Amino acid sequence: MVRGVPKERTATLVNWLAKDEIHNLVAVVPQTTTGAKRAELTYNTINTVGGDTLVAVELATGRSHQIRVQMKHIGNPIVGDARYGGARKGVKDIALWAYQLEFNHPTTHDHMKFIVNPPEDGAWAKFDFRRKH
Repeated sequence: MVRGVPKERTATLVNWLAKDEIHNLVAVVPQTTTGAKRAELTYNTINTVGGDTLVAVELATGRSHQIRVQMKHIGNPIVGDARYGGARKGVKDIALWAYQLEFNHPTTHDHMKFIVNPPEDGAWAKFDFRRKH
């Protein structure tokens, strides 16, 4: 869940990220920055309620703090994310939820899929998560 409404309903974000190991912060940097790593994600807007927007994010890469940094970079930080600009009075937890994880098991190669809705309270309460699986 992000603050505000993204300018584009659906977009693919490609940025270069660098991590400050001392402060455990990641930033969008120029591609030529030493140690910068390419980060790519695609987001789709699902619904906007009360100034917050629920987005579905699919990662093409898996960089540290990637979703948090890339969404902040477009002006829509994750709700409740004090580290990356999404802090809000009354919201104590970051509104970042892995609704669905899907991968091939590393040794059995079985396809694994896990689906879990976010809690029904807190910042999530404003959205309807009754989904058919």
